[in-house]
Formats: sequence, structure tokens, C-alpha cells
Amino acid sequence: TVPNKVDQLVKAQIFHDRKQNYNRSQMTEEERTKTPNVDYLQPIIADADTGFGGVTSTMKLTEIMIEAGAACIHLEDQRSGTKKCGHMGGKVLVPTREHVARIKSARLQADIMGAELLILARTDALSARLIDNNIDPFDQPHILGLCKKTECTFVEAGFKAISEMPVRTDEKENLKKHWINRTRVCTLENAYKVAKDLGFTFEFDWEILRTEEGFYRIKGSVEFCASRANEFLKYADMIWMETPTPHLETAKKFADYVKGQHPTKFLSYNLSPSFNWDSTKMTDEQFGVFCDELGKQGYVWQFITLAGFHMNAL
Repeated sequence: TVPNKVDQLVKAQIFHDRKQNYNRSQMTEEERTKTPNVDYLQPIIADADTGFGGVTSTMKLTEIMIEAGAACIHLEDQRSGTKKCGHMGGKVLVPTREHVARIKSARLQADIMGAELLILARTDALSARLIDNNIDPFDQPHILGLCKKTECTFVEAGFKAISEMPVRTDEKENLKKHWINRTRVCTLENAYKVAKDLGFTFEFDWEILRTEEGFYRIKGSVEFCASRANEFLKYADMIWMETPTPHLETAKKFADYVKGQHPTKFLSYNLSPSFNWDSTKMTDEQFGVFCDELGKQGYVWQFITLAGFHMNAL
């Protein structure tokens, strides 16, 4: 349905452009000078959802998006069969490498067709609470398990074990720095080896917290979003972190992480109609500069999805 909508919008733009060109051709030079020339051919950014399947499905969707006239598509890292609106509960992520494969397949399809398609990668890793498997070392440090009856990630389990070591405070802080630096992207198996190398052990079980569908529970965070984003941006042009609430501090934190590795890539921000703006307790002045402040952080495309749909309908 989305490529069909893109096709409709592109044809509408071409119709008005053609109509304008015809009308201007009938004018005198003086009339043309006084009549503004409207650029009807605006780029369309279209929702490709999760790709609606595997690599071949994503390639096919990309192909018909390009044929319909889309200038950019966005792909999100949720699981196809359980996909939810970005502001609903129960979102299930796919492993980082699986979404990278989606983005690569879309890029391949665009290259095959010789199309200058922009790809916008979206991550829901800030508010999602589930992931469909634990295969990827980029995801494992953010999967929740039990450590001495406490829910935590294995990174947090390591911090707890270091805190209980009978050593000086400065030594503990030094161990924690080594621990976090070596476990940012790490498998649980290697985390046990790192812990042994640093002189401590810990217990961790992520199987016990799995849902009845078999999904693993995760701890969403800006760091998790940035870890995924930096992998996605090896093949995508733009990145979008879906946020449950509008906060400049959160946006800046994400921007700093991403710009550190991909200084020339574009950031996007959803000024969602689902936001409860009153809950932010921002002043009128803060509301007035919110978009400008996002722009200073590198968010070059700011959008309101529902408003865009209403404009299309209009």
C-alpha cells in the first residue's frame, strides 16, 4: 500500500508541474516574471516498515518503492511478525546483524537499479523490552538475566561483583573502567573470560527471564541505540532513534555517540503526535526553540508523521 501511495503522490506532483509549465508557456514574459514558479517535485520519504520479510522481500519492496518514485525509505529494527507502533508496548527487536542485512539488501537493490535512494535506518532500542534471539555480540551486553536474584545485564553483574571485591576503592574504579571498555561489544562467553582475567567471577542466567514465546528481555538505553546505529550507518545514510518522550538531553547524548563515529551522516527526529508534550514541563520559550536546538545537534530531518499523512490527504 505504501508504494501505491508514493506512486499517487508522485503522479500528482508531476500533474501539477506539467499544468504549471503549460500555463507559464501561455503567459507573456512580463506575466511569467510576476508569477512565482512553484517547485512541485518534492522528495518523498516513504515508510518501508521492517522490510516485510527477509532479504529478498526487502529487496522487492525497495524495488517497487524506487519504481514508484520514493527518494528515501526508512527501515526499522523491529521483528516483522510482531511489529508495533513506535509508541506502543510489546516491541520485539531483531538482532543488529539481521537489520544490517535488511539495510544492505535495500542498498544493493538501489545500486542494481542505479537509483540514488537514501536509506534511513530506525532503531527502537530505547523503549523496546524484547529481542527475538541472543546471537549478536552487539546485543548481548544489553540482554537482561538474573544475578543473585537481581535482574540486570551481564555488564551490570560484573560491576556488582567488582563492588564486592576486597580491594581499595581506586582499584575498583580502575577495574570497572577496564570491564566496561572490554564488554561494550562482547559475548557472555567472552565476558566470563574478561572477568577471570580481571580477577573476579560472577553468576548470570538470561534463560530464566525468557518469555513464553522464547524472546529475551532487554534493557533499552541510548547506548544500545547508538551501538546499533553505528553499525546501521555503515550502509544507511540517515539514522532515527524512536523516543517515547521529547528531551533535548537524550537527543544530544545519542547525537554525540553517533557523530563520534559517523560525523557526516544525517540524524532524524520524530516530533511524534504520540508525545505528551505537557509532561515535559517545558516553558513556552523552550518549546519555541526545541526544533532549532535539535538542528544544532545535527538533526537535519525533523518530521511529524501524522501531520505528513494529513497533508498527503489534503
